[in-house]
Amino acid sequence: MSNYPPGVTGNEPQIAGYPEFDQNVDCQAEGVTVVTMSPEAYKRAAALVDEVMRSARQGLLVPSGTAFRLQNEIADGEEVDLVSCPFEGDVTSWVDQGIVFWECPLCRTVHEADWDPEGFDG
Repeated sequence: MSNYPPGVTGNEPQIAGYPEFDQNVDCQAEGVTVVTMSPEAYKRAAALVDEVMRSARQGLLVPSGTAFRLQNEIADGEEVDLVSCPFEGDVTSWVDQGIVFWECPLCRTVHEADWDPEGFDG
């Protein structure tokens, strides 16, 4: 049993206390699939998720219409296969047991490399 919320393990960098730092990276992960949706569909889906969470906090059942509308918003997402991920930008990296990790915010690939503590100023 854990006191962490659902989906939280305690091994997350922010909780476990691993050194963190920001760095600029190029992802270029190969053969990834991302799901796209319009900004309007994303906002509608986020509003529906908020509605579901409010119901859950109040101990209420989620109205079936809300669940159906959320399912429709998600279904409007389109899977896109990428030869290589085009992400280039800043990410927060963390260090664990001599390895630097970072997750691409676009394709969600977790990357790792040997850590050079000489270059770390955090």
